[in-house]
Amino acid sequence: MAVAVFGLPLAPWLAVTDELMARAVPGPRTAEAYGWLQTAGQAGLALGAATAGQLSDRAGPATALLLAPVALGSALAFTAARRHTLRGTR
Repeated sequence: MAVAVFGLPLAPWLAVTDELMARAVPGPRTAEAYGWLQTAGQAGLALGAATAGQLSDRAGPATALLLAPVALGSALAFTAARRHTLRGTR
């Protein structure tokens, strides 16, 4: 059940990410930007999985489940703080 709840916002997140990428990157460089975005996403997944595994081993699976909202909250705070750097938001 928790996986379904955490997976529910995935489609909107991907749509917003694609739109931001299309607006922020000039046409000829869009493919490279998507490549870097995917690389960063996969690195984040690997780091999150490794961290959750360590948390689960040391403090139990319930603690590891808290990693997702903490990571999402951190990402939201970072994005809100850097919002002014996006083109078209001034």
